[in-house]
Amino acid sequence: MASTEHVNIGHLSVDRRFRTFIENEVLPGAGLDADRFWRELESLVEDLTPINRELLRIRDAMQQSIDDWHDMHAGK
Repeated sequence: MASTEHVNIGHLSVDRRFRTFIENEVLPGAGLDADRFWRELESLVEDLTPINRELLRIRDAMQQSIDDWHDMHAGK
């Protein structure tokens, strides 16, 4: 079974293997500082989470409308 070990970086919960990959493989090649990367990612997640939740709410409402239409027109 895959590991689910996570580490906290600021307010983020990150898979330990993903953190290692980002910090050892991605960031050095990109010339980016790990602390800055995680800070800015945390900021993006905090900024976009409310928008994402609203979009998911809209998607659920749209899907419910589609499901209702199909239920009302079943067999027609």
